[in-house]
Amino acid sequence: MFISSDKIYRFRHLFFTAKDLSAAFFLIVLMSISCTGRKGGIPVAEDISDCVVIPRTRNPVDTVLIGLPDPMNLKAAPFYRTLSERIVFSHLYETLITIDCSGKVRGVLAVSWKSMDGGKIWRFKLKRGITFVDGSRVKAEDIASSWSRPSMERFLDTAMIDSVTSTGDRSVLMHFSQPRRMFPGFLALPPFSVVKRSERSLWPAGTGPYMLLVPGLSSMNEILDREELARGSDIEDGELVAVPIRDDGLPVIRFIHTEANDGRDLLDRGVDLILTEDPDVIDYASRQDGLADIPLPWESVYLLLSTSRVNRLRWGEVSGSLSMDFCEKLARDAVSVDSRGRRAEYWWDRAEECGDLSGIVKWPPLALKGADSSAESLKIVYLSGQKTARELSERLVALISPATDRRPIGPELEDALPGLEGKVRIMAEGARRLEFNRRIGNGDDFAYIISLPLSSVDPCYQSRMIIGNVKWLSGLDSGLSDAILPLLETRPHIILRSGKMNLEISRSGIIRVVD
Repeated sequence: MFISSDKIYRFRHLFFTAKDLSAAFFLIVLMSISCTGRKGGIPVAEDISDCVVIPRTRNPVDTVLIGLPDPMNLKAAPFYRTLSERIVFSHLYETLITIDCSGKVRGVLAVSWKSMDGGKIWRFKLKRGITFVDGSRVKAEDIASSWSRPSMERFLDTAMIDSVTSTGDRSVLMHFSQPRRMFPGFLALPPFSVVKRSERSLWPAGTGPYMLLVPGLSSMNEILDREELARGSDIEDGELVAVPIRDDGLPVIRFIHTEANDGRDLLDRGVDLILTEDPDVIDYASRQDGLADIPLPWESVYLLLSTSRVNRLRWGEVSGSLSMDFCEKLARDAVSVDSRGRRAEYWWDRAEECGDLSGIVKWPPLALKGADSSAESLKIVYLSGQKTARELSERLVALISPATDRRPIGPELEDALPGLEGKVRIMAEGARRLEFNRRIGNGDDFAYIISLPLSSVDPCYQSRMIIGNVKWLSGLDSGLSDAILPLLETRPHIILRSGKMNLEISRSGIIRVVD
């Protein structure tokens, strides 16, 4: 099978993708944009499905200001952990393919792809003339070499890739341990960005349309000394400048960052765009002239993982679930971000279609410390810095803690989380990333709150990634959906100053300024 990709779709027109949208209603929407509006001149997009409602700007400016309200660490590139890193890295790095808002595969650096040897090999042919930001030509051997570095090992193992080789300058070959019938959608994810690394570079060179400059530091094309490396790893109060490297009509981007991490201050400084979940920033923007509040698609799902629940599942006993009504109340009462209660189905519910998922874990834990029924107190642990995870943990603790003979735990919680019987000491606790990864990996605690992408570009890959990080989920395979308790979904908002820029948004999370 040979598939040729076409040019990635850009948001050149205002549109909706909801199936029940009639032509008459669509006309009304278009008329409302040109004829009516709230304070600020552009109406708020009340709801969107797969794609974002953004009107095309005919005369974009030559310089745009994008606010970065979250912490920035350039050394993390191309992986992003914050919304600010996400929008910066989206302009610097590209993957072989992307999956657009409608779920269609589009070539980015690859012009075509082909399944060979019954799916054991997939070949991707590169477009002509691709270069890194330093001007050097991208060759197939560069990609094979980049993906063969030790830091990529766990991603290749999760993807069940035995090796990556090259044939000539433009053909990349991926050799799978098992036949891969479905398209490898995981290639749209940040770990598989095409980069060139140097031991003395602050961040890897990418193939994106922009070159990033940090005032006071050398450009990424130049050799950096140790003092520069130490000074530039975390960007505090200051500015990053992204300069287009090709003459294709793109504007210069000034990324404005403040150490206080307050998006309202950034709006007061005149930034043209902010990507945020902060309800205070969203409310503040709604009262300012010339700003539009655009909710993105629902993109993250927060869920509860309980060692006691999984321990019971290992013995063939399925615990109860949390009703959609219960989760809707959590979304309404527990968290401050734009959220809604869980839906009926998620991509991990199809894990049984993926075959053996547990092979990713070589040594699964035999006993779960967190499932010890004799423990005097229980902990619900979340990743420090994740405000929504903290709010959910604290709300669940509040719902469980008042349990007495006269005020029992709600039957839903007691049925969904075995081990609560008779327990009145339970607490929420944050853990830094390395500690959190260790604790959740071993199952040291009663329960954990984590977030996952709502839409999956590759359900089997991402199911294996979950099991690789949470080893005590191995061996469940088709029971993975019984182990996971989805709670609620969240979405960020784009605050956009009207008439300044055009945006491209993909299902894999890329948000990029285009011409």
